[in-house]
Amino acid sequence: MNERDGFQAVTTSNVYFGPSAQRKWLGRGARRDIDVVLVTHPRDRADIARMFPWTDALDGEALADLLYCLQPVYGEIIEARGINIGILFLPILAEDMIDPKSRAYSRRRLEKEGLAKVAAMGARHVCLGGLTGALTNYGRRIEAHSKDLGIELTTGHAVTSVSIVRQFEKALSESRMSGDDTVLAIVGVGSVGAGVTRLLAHSTRTTKPVELILVDTQQQQDRLHVIAREVAACSPIRVSVEVLPTRHALPADSRCYRDANVIVSAVSTPSILDIDLVRPGTILIDDSQPYCWDRDMAWSRVQARGDILPCDAGLVDVGEIAYRSFFPFDFADDHGQGSVISWSCLAEGLLRASLPWLASNVGEADVAQLLAYERAFDDMKFEIPALQCGKHLLDVEAFRRFSIGASRLRRAQGGRS
Repeated sequence: MNERDGFQAVTTSNVYFGPSAQRKWLGRGARRDIDVVLVTHPRDRADIARMFPWTDALDGEALADLLYCLQPVYGEIIEARGINIGILFLPILAEDMIDPKSRAYSRRRLEKEGLAKVAAMGARHVCLGGLTGALTNYGRRIEAHSKDLGIELTTGHAVTSVSIVRQFEKALSESRMSGDDTVLAIVGVGSVGAGVTRLLAHSTRTTKPVELILVDTQQQQDRLHVIAREVAACSPIRVSVEVLPTRHALPADSRCYRDANVIVSAVSTPSILDIDLVRPGTILIDDSQPYCWDRDMAWSRVQARGDILPCDAGLVDVGEIAYRSFFPFDFADDHGQGSVISWSCLAEGLLRASLPWLASNVGEADVAQLLAYERAFDDMKFEIPALQCGKHLLDVEAFRRFSIGASRLRRAQGGRS
């Protein structure tokens, strides 16, 4: 989808997306500031082609040269009710933010070029999307410069954690499962994974699984045990840890494959989970950048067997504030008239701008912050949209029928799985 095609499908006049979004928005009259900016980046080459379709023809070296020359660009500017929102793309691929050789360069571009572009539009609130939170040590490394520019940072990880918990509850409810049926594995206990764990342990608003399995690498094993002890001390949830021998793949005998029937993943190493090894009847919720499991393989298994429910995480329905996005993010509700879905990291900035009493999140969100954003999420009537895998809506009813049939079969066999 290119900018011209998108505009032909749109019936409203105040739509600004594509490379010319900023110019068109400023050209409509008196100078107006943007209130909230999501600073993010293309995940891969396909994301670059959403903005510049002709880049599909470039080889790797030519594309790298182009990204080196490009400045950060607003992919979309959205006028919601009482709030103006910008989505600013850095010309940096996810793989370059992960690569130790290019991380410092990527961070400098974010701090010098990205924040300057934000400040020039008068924005006060900045949300760190994609891998920019991890790149900046959850905002700490760019906080001083942001303050000098009059910008308040927030990582987006509090609302991302809230949205994952709400999505977990939605998937359980629509599948007719309860917390008593649920063994939940959380793969990756960084800022988001720890936030999800702490919400499940501390919140009185959440459905709690009967057991939690916390999974991370050997380098994180001390942190794993600290968080496990915290859960055990304040909740009835059974909790255990699994320490991975390598960060590149879950071993075939992982409890994620053997015992879990819900797997939440929030990691930065691609494709560490093998869809073929996932136990039938499992719900998957992935907030990883890059993806923790292959979307095409997951969708193929859904079509062939219907025995898993593989969900994209980090999506929030913010239609309550008259938000509508036309950038081609492949949100499943966009049929040519835009989408009410926001990325969860941006939704945190929308809450910050709407409810000034909320604290911004630099560093990891603590329990008080997580609970405050959970309450704000509910009070603002933000919701989880229909479950999707890639651009495909999931047939939860078909998954529910499979799960019921499998449960009956296990009972008939005396509980053997």
